[in-house]
Amino acid sequence: MSPIYWIIIFIVLLVIEIATLGLTTIWFAAGALVAFLAGILGFGIITQIVLFLVVSVVLLVLTRPIALKYFNNTRGEHDRAPGRGPGVHRHDKEPGTGGGGRGDLVRQDG
Repeated sequence: MSPIYWIIIFIVLLVIEIATLGLTTIWFAAGALVAFLAGILGFGIITQIVLFLVVSVVLLVLTRPIALKYFNNTRGEHDRAPGRGPGVHRHDKEPGTGGGGRGDLVRQDG
């Protein structure tokens, strides 16, 4: 397998990760990058595939829980900021948008 295929796989996985932000395909993108480097260094296709799988799974298993914990804590702190919790909040309309500056009551679920 030509190393260029690993770069294509790497780019596709990065695009999927950016679109979904699921912290799943990023680890496989890293595996594709390692497989690409192995291909550049002249390793065979079996070695490239094994490196891709091993690096991807190891990164997924070891770092995804840590990354999810970090991102969930960060997002949770913003959700609990004063005035941002569940309940009814007043949202003022911008002047000149037909709202006359009146505020609408909007229910925001936590």
